[in-house]
Amino acid sequence: MSTSFETCGNAIVLVYEDARPLLATDPWLTGTCYFGSWGLELPLSDEQMSAVENAEYIWISHGHPDHLHADSLELLPRDKKILLPDSYHKGIESWLTDLGFKVETLKYRAWKRLSENVEICCIDNINQDAILVIRTSDGLVINQNDSPFFGELPFLRSIVRQFPREHTYLAALCAIDADMKNIVDRDGP
Repeated sequence: MSTSFETCGNAIVLVYEDARPLLATDPWLTGTCYFGSWGLELPLSDEQMSAVENAEYIWISHGHPDHLHADSLELLPRDKKILLPDSYHKGIESWLTDLGFKVETLKYRAWKRLSENVEICCIDNINQDAILVIRTSDGLVINQNDSPFFGELPFLRSIVRQFPREHTYLAALCAIDADMKNIVDRDGP
């Protein structure tokens, strides 16, 4: 079996296994967010839209509307498996469950096998954001997204060393103070 990936939209990483969509991250598929002030730079192709809609798993890194996009979630089948980081507040998990999605919270730095050739590791942090490490039989993708590093580099370096440089990829968004600040601790917002 072969694996491949592509990036599209704002923060979408699509992982394919034998050309079948297996995983899609942070699906912002259409429309705007942040009260209409942000839009997708390029629309997704019909093939990309179909891949996200048909991916077996959807991972959502955090609750900002360019990552947890309500209008885009409406386009997904309700039996979709949604994977979330283990955040302080369980509001996102409850909301997605109430919408009818099958939601699973990923344990910190624990590997989850999605298929014979693909496993993931979620690294949530104090910024209430998360990094997703995608390990395949063909290579490694670190989806940093727009999450800052909070001490994860030694752990990530230990994983990166296991792969040839030409099979290791970093997907990262570049934004400086563009996001709204949402602070939630153990006591709530």
